[in-house]
Amino acid sequence: MAKYIEIATRLEKRIRHGDYRLRSFPSHAALVTELEANPRTVTKALDMLIDRGFLIRQRTGRVILPDQNDKAVMHLGLVAPAYPTSLTFLWHRGIHGMVQERGWEMKFVPYTHWEDTGINDALQGLDGVFFIGIGDNIPPEVLDRIRQSGTPTVALEVDTSAKGLPCIRLSNPADIHKLLNHLRERGHQRVDCLNTQPMNPIIRDRIQSWQLWSAAHEASGTLINEPVHVFGPPVEQAYRVAIEAIRANRLQSSALLCVTSAAAFGVMRALQDTGRRVGKDIDICAGDDSGHMAEYSNPSLTCLKDPNIKPYIHACLNWFARGGRDWVGSLLIQPFDSPLFIGESTGGTSPMP
Repeated sequence: MAKYIEIATRLEKRIRHGDYRLRSFPSHAALVTELEANPRTVTKALDMLIDRGFLIRQRTGRVILPDQNDKAVMHLGLVAPAYPTSLTFLWHRGIHGMVQERGWEMKFVPYTHWEDTGINDALQGLDGVFFIGIGDNIPPEVLDRIRQSGTPTVALEVDTSAKGLPCIRLSNPADIHKLLNHLRERGHQRVDCLNTQPMNPIIRDRIQSWQLWSAAHEASGTLINEPVHVFGPPVEQAYRVAIEAIRANRLQSSALLCVTSAAAFGVMRALQDTGRRVGKDIDICAGDDSGHMAEYSNPSLTCLKDPNIKPYIHACLNWFARGGRDWVGSLLIQPFDSPLFIGESTGGTSPMP
C-alpha cells in the first residue's frame, strides 16, 4: 500500500471516530512530525481526503474538518473518571453496543478532576454525553457548565433530576431488603454490613436501607465503613479490612452484607484465608454484580443482579437524536426491580452445569 494511502486511511478512521471533535485537526507540519512522513506524502494524503469530502481547505491553505451539521452519524461520549471501575465497564459496554447498532460513534472521555479540560472538550465537541461523576455528587458549577453547553447530557448513577438534568440510576436501594430478607429466611437474626467503596448517593442509600431493615426487625448489626479514596482499590481494601476485623473479633454476625460485589470478593478471600467456610460458617451477599462475576466466583456470590439497561439507553439515544428536545417522562429513570441471584455464598447450589 502506498504511504499516502496508508496515512489517509489512518486519518479517515480518526475522523469517523470523532477524534478531532475534541481537538482541532492538526496542522500540516504537526502531521509531518507525528507521522514521520515526507511533507509531500502528507499533502497527497490530505488531498485525497479533501476529494472524498472528509476535509476542506480554507483560503489560507489550512486544512480543517467540514461543518459538523450533518447528524446522520452522531458522535456521543461517555465521560467518566479515568480510574476503571466495574460500573464504568458496565455502562461502556452497554452504550457502545447500542450506539454501534445505529451506525453512530462513541468515545470514552476520561477525566481525573472536576476542572479537567476533557469535560469541556466533550461538552463542546460531541452531540450527546453520558456523564459519570466522581464520588458523592456533581458540583453545582459543573452542572452549570453542562447546562450552558447546550449538549444533551444524561447523568449516570446520581440523581440530578432536581437540577433539571436527566439521569439513570440502575441501583434501587429498596431492593437491598431482598437480600436481607433472604438472610433472615436462612435463620440469621443479625446481619453486619461492610463497605469499602468511596461514598456516593448509591452507597449511602444501600447502607441506609440496611440500617432501616435492621431497625424494623430489631436486628442489631455492626457497620464497617472504611471507604478507599476515589481512585483506590476497593477489593484490596475489603480484604485488608476483613482480615483486621476477623483478628479483632469485630465480625460478630453469621451473615454479612457487602455493599458492593467488589467488597464481597475481597471479604470472601479473607474468610477463606482464615479458615472460614463461606456459605457454611458465614453467609455473604452483595448489593450489586457490577462486574457480572457473581455466578463465576468460587463460591458463587448471592447478590442483586443488574436489570436490563437497554431500554433506558434506547430512550436516551432517541433523545440525543432529537437534539435534546422533548424528554419523555420523569427526569429520573430507575428500574423498579433488581433480580435476586442466590449463590453458594448463602447456601445456594452451584449455577454451573
